[in-house]
Formats: sequence, C-alpha cells, structure tokens
Amino acid sequence: MGKMFVKVANHLVEATVFICGALLMVLEIMGARLLTPFYGDTVFVWGSVIGVFLLSLSLGYFFGGKLADKQPKRRLLGWILVATSFSIFLVPYIYQQVVDLSNLLPRMYSPLLAVTLLFLVPSLLLGMVSPFAIRLKAKTVKKIGMTSGNLYAISTIGSVVGTFLATFVLTLVLPTKIVFICTAAISFLLAAVLIGKKLSAAMVISAALLFVIAANSHSGTSQTMQSGNTSLAPLTQPVNIESLYGQITVEDSRAYTRALLINGGLMMEMDLRNQSNILPGWEYVKCMEIPFAMNPAIKSSLNMGLGAGLYPRYINGKYGTDVETVDINDKILEVAMNYFNFTPSDSLRVYIDDARVYLQNTNKKYDLITIDVFHYDPGKGYKLSFHLATQEFFTLVFNHLNAGGIMAMNLVSAQNSSFLSSEYKTASSVFDSVYMFNCGTHVMIASKDKRYDISALAGEKPEFKRLLRKYYAMVPKGESIILTDDFAPINPFEELG
Repeated sequence: MGKMFVKVANHLVEATVFICGALLMVLEIMGARLLTPFYGDTVFVWGSVIGVFLLSLSLGYFFGGKLADKQPKRRLLGWILVATSFSIFLVPYIYQQVVDLSNLLPRMYSPLLAVTLLFLVPSLLLGMVSPFAIRLKAKTVKKIGMTSGNLYAISTIGSVVGTFLATFVLTLVLPTKIVFICTAAISFLLAAVLIGKKLSAAMVISAALLFVIAANSHSGTSQTMQSGNTSLAPLTQPVNIESLYGQITVEDSRAYTRALLINGGLMMEMDLRNQSNILPGWEYVKCMEIPFAMNPAIKSSLNMGLGAGLYPRYINGKYGTDVETVDINDKILEVAMNYFNFTPSDSLRVYIDDARVYLQNTNKKYDLITIDVFHYDPGKGYKLSFHLATQEFFTLVFNHLNAGGIMAMNLVSAQNSSFLSSEYKTASSVFDSVYMFNCGTHVMIASKDKRYDISALAGEKPEFKRLLRKYYAMVPKGESIILTDDFAPINPFEELG
C-alpha cells in the first residue's frame, strides 16, 4: 500500500497538469455558454472568450515562471489552486451583475468586458500551473526540454479531454451553474492534496459542504417537466427549463393566455380557451397562410422552427397539410407537448436538427417551406442566424420545393432596415417571384414559379386579394447587398424594429 502511495505521489504533478488543462477548457466552453443568452451566439462572444483566455494564459505563464523560480514548492502550487477554486466558484453568483455592468459599453464590446471580469483571474491562475510544474519536475538543466515537453503534452491532452467532456457530456446532463461549482470543487480538492496531510482533511470536508450548499441554492430555480402532461390547467408559477439553446420559460402571462419565452424573449402565446385561436398581436400567422391563398393545392410542408407547435398544428388541422417540423432544440418539443398540447402524428412530424443541416440531408421536396427561426438576446432583440439568411441557403430551399412551390419566411425587422433590404435582394437573386408583407413582423413570400404574378393572383383569387390589401408592403429601400455564406455582415446588435 505504501509503495502505491509513493507512485501516486511521484506522478502528482503530472496529474495536476492534466486536470488543470481539462478544467481550463471546461471553463472556456462553459463561459461562452453562460454568456450566450445575454450576447447571442456571435463571433463577438467567442472572440472575447478566446482572446481573454489566451491573454490570461500568457500572463499566467509569465508570473507562474517567476514565482516558481523564487519558491518552487508544491504547497505553493496548492494555494494557487485554492485561489483558482474561489475565483471559479464566484462566477455563477456574480455574472448577472457583471453583465449589467458590461452593458454600459457599446454592444460590440460588452461581452469582452464581461469575459475579462469573470474569467481573467481564474484562467490566469490556471496558466501558472504548467511553468510551476516544470520547475518542480526538472531535476537538471539537461532534461528540462524533455520535462517541459512531456508536461505540456499532458496538459494539452487534458485540455482535449476537458473540451470533449464539456461539449458532449456536461452541457447535456448538468445546469451551467452547477458545472462551475463542480469545477471549483475539483480545483479545491486537488489543492488539498498538493498542500498536504495537515490541511487536506479539513479542506476536503469544507469543499464537500460548500458544494452541497451551493448545489442546493440552485435547486428550485426551475421545474422539471412532467412527461405526458396533457392538461392545460393554469400554472401557479412560471416553469423554467434550461436547454442547450437558452432558458425556456412557460408562464400564464394573463387571463387564459399561456406564453412561451426563450431567454426572456416572447416566442408565442396560446389562448387556453380556444387553442386554435390566433391571439391579437400574432398577425404574422395570417401572413404565413398567404401561400395557401396563392396555391390551395399545397399538400406537403416543411416548417423550420417549432416554438409552441401552434403554427404547424394550425395548418395541419385547417388545410390538411402533411407537415414536417424541424427544430434544433429537443427541449422545445417536450415543452410544446407538455404545456401546449402539441401532439406529433403521422401527418405532423417533428425532427430535432439544425434546420439547414436537415434540409441538406434530405432528398424530399415540398409544396411549402416556412422559416420561423430566431434566437433572442435580452436588450438587443430577435436575431436570425446568418446561415439561414444567405444566397446558398435560399438556393437550398429553392431546390427542395416542388414545381410551383412557395417559401414563407418570418423576418423581424423595420421596413427599410439594411437587413430586410438585403434579405429581399438575396432571395430575389434565387427565386422568380418575391413579395414582402407586413403583419406586425415582415413575412417574405418567394416562389420558384413565374406564374405567381401578384396582379394576376389578385384578379383570380379573392382571398389573396383580401390579404394583399391588408398586409402588402412595398419593396424595402434600405442599403442592401446579397448575403452569402462567405460574406454575411448581419449586425447582431442592430435594432430590428
């Protein structure tokens, strides 16, 4: 037994380097995850995270090397990890205040300040570990190259493990805040081992108590959904569900009205007394019906974006359309089923996937493809992911429409914004006929059939003429370019009406 402990002790520095490499990447990925609901899944968030972590590591290498030369003691490395633990532990308790402070800056730079305030210190401290470990392990100058190479390799392998662990495991099984607490606890326990026997027992007990208290403090912030709940009895309090793509909230916002929100952004409301009723303020659903006034023979539809499931259920029931719906968020499907009485069927199917990826991987063609996909940034509005706004995407949609097929796309934008004008111009570069309608939000209708001339349709189809008079919007006149996968400068912080 004694020999085993000696062997473990001999490799303690290597284990420390490996674990700290993993913790660093967990911290980086979960940091971006924590801030995405406030700033969006944008290049500004990831650029801030990557830049701040690289800067922190550089500073950590520098100061860690200097400190290790002065005091090359394992116990000191342990105390560095104690400081690391507490700096990580604070993150889930102060991030909201940090975000509020960061929002005082221009929106493009606010995530940079938030990342700096939250993660500069813990990532700097983790950066001190590798040079410290090299100093502890290097016995002679002749072998310092091999020693440093081995330790950096171990650290990098740990980072790979941490990356995969955070991406494919932790985000799927644990709330983000609990991941930070667990990361802090692991750092704390590792510090206890490095500091030595005298303090280890007390630190282990303290860490365990701290973890239990912190974990319990986060319980009760969300309610677990009850599988198979088909009742629409009034909710006594909002239901919060954490998903990979933001926090989902279901609440009865006013009398007989149930609301679906993601990251605080209202996505849909349902009349509890009449579930097929379109509530005031949701006129855009009427505009999404315009394709049926253009072509009553629509039999098959692909709907991108499930939400509460009201629209696909509405057109399936009203027009008998076979509807496939694709949504990237599996929790949305559970919410729609449990709280909005959405029930998939043979003619009302749901697939969990990215909308564009799903379209790329299917050979099916449809009479109608509808696009109603947004994410919400608090204080910044509703945003459309750029990969669902480009010429290549519209070409993909065009190629998956039957002859005479129609695309309907919900666009949250002011009439003459550069975004709306660019979307119109981009769609017009692919489709033969493109029209814009204003129903509270803008709905763009595009067809691959030149026969869908707006004046001819108005003369032939009374229902289309009625909708045309009520909702038709002129061609947007803002500055515009054709958006492509290679260049789509959609400003994620533009106020979109």
